[in-house]
Amino acid sequence: MQEWQVRLQPYQDAAFDATVLVEAGRNQAGQPSVLRWLLRNVRNSRPVEFGALEPNNSVTKDYPLQLFCKGEMIPLDPQAIWQVRSGLVKLTAFSDRGDEVIVGLAANMSPFGPSLTALPLYQATALADTHLV
Repeated sequence: MQEWQVRLQPYQDAAFDATVLVEAGRNQAGQPSVLRWLLRNVRNSRPVEFGALEPNNSVTKDYPLQLFCKGEMIPLDPQAIWQVRSGLVKLTAFSDRGDEVIVGLAANMSPFGPSLTALPLYQATALADTHLV
């Protein structure tokens, strides 16, 4: 686990000081398989145990698990945030010329959604059979 102190500035908002914690999650073979990130506003921060972010202890455990098959488009609601439980999601936007541009990949425990980006044209596609909360 590593922690950094950084200054962040949200899109069209005031800058603030934050701490960034990152921890590598490991698969059954003990190999790193996922990075878990935690961003906290320094003024509002309190200690958080990374174990609280584990899937079985997460506040998202009461939300329904939804399956999207490989190649399926994932609906994006501006009022919702998805979290990947298994699988892989390709996040794309479109250039002014209409070209598809990959802006990221979301894997296990990764959140994504239109409210987490300033990109106007944004879509998500399952690259494998994917479970989302």
